[in-house]
Amino acid sequence: MGFDNVKSVPIPNFGILELKLNDESIKDLEDTVNNIPNRDDERYNQYPLEDPERKISKLAYNAVDEYLKKWDIPANDRSTHRHKLGIHKLWVRINKPGDYVTLHHHQAVFSFVIWVKIPTDWRDEEKGFNMHPDASDFMFTYSDIMGQHHRSNLKLDKTKEGTMLFFPSDINHMVFPGYTSDDYRICIAGDLVWHSLYPDLSSEQQMYLLHEKDYYPFPSEYNPNENERSD
Repeated sequence: MGFDNVKSVPIPNFGILELKLNDESIKDLEDTVNNIPNRDDERYNQYPLEDPERKISKLAYNAVDEYLKKWDIPANDRSTHRHKLGIHKLWVRINKPGDYVTLHHHQAVFSFVIWVKIPTDWRDEEKGFNMHPDASDFMFTYSDIMGQHHRSNLKLDKTKEGTMLFFPSDINHMVFPGYTSDDYRICIAGDLVWHSLYPDLSSEQQMYLLHEKDYYPFPSEYNPNENERSD
């Protein structure tokens, strides 16, 4: 009694990308955060972010390319055409000691977070009286194929500065508070969605990815009969 052949059968699923930014990109993000008006106003911890030079957008679109090398688009098509992906919104989160973000997901296709400054070390956060084992962690929660609930924690320290997490927006996630530093933890986050005004008119089958060279006209300038951008 035995086997002639043994083959594993993986079940399709989606994953999460962790990408390390280069020094130039990190410096650009630091400059962006430092120029936010009223960023030291303790009444607020989240600020909308402008991206006039599209540097953050370019990082996001490049991350899409990397994601599609490993997985598919994590969204069902419910339209006559596949649409271009566009940045829906960008924001900066500045967390004070004890700040946290409850479990949530985003109404988008892809989401990302980039840590610009991490003043805490998860090892110190987990020490001492009444310290929580998840303190300062970024956590995903998900169900496996058996329906069992799991979580995956990313442990944060200074080595994660300049790191981007890129993931399907439907994955539930949360941020635990940190306590061991009085300095702020700073990150940039954003969402990518189907751009409903701009279908890919060249093909109903192939995904068209937006890159830095592409140009979106304002809606009033959009001509649905034209497939080429105007310079």
